[in-house]
Amino acid sequence: MKAEKRHLELVGAGQKEIAVVYEVGVYNEKRFSKPWIATITNWEIGSYPRLEFGASCENSAECAARVGDIVKYGQKDYRGHRGKNSFGIVLENGRLERITEAQAKEIFRAKI
Repeated sequence: MKAEKRHLELVGAGQKEIAVVYEVGVYNEKRFSKPWIATITNWEIGSYPRLEFGASCENSAECAARVGDIVKYGQKDYRGHRGKNSFGIVLENGRLERITEAQAKEIFRAKI
């Protein structure tokens, strides 16, 4: 997989809403989809989270989020395995910290 140099960064951390950017390196377009990113808007008990997707282009995706929001991001592998599907939380220092699905669910529900 050529998309080893993946990284996440936040732009404009001093604002109420922050542009969260998920960037991937060069990848095989026949094997992988465009990268995607979304904020979680609702997560009912016993169901999957509802997502509000951001914009996506060739090697990056971005969405608007606030400090403390839970974000889901990834890139589909058309072969059916090794796709990226991760959760993160927007921190006060302007970073996105990777967390598990269980942590994401707990943090999201504590905010309600």
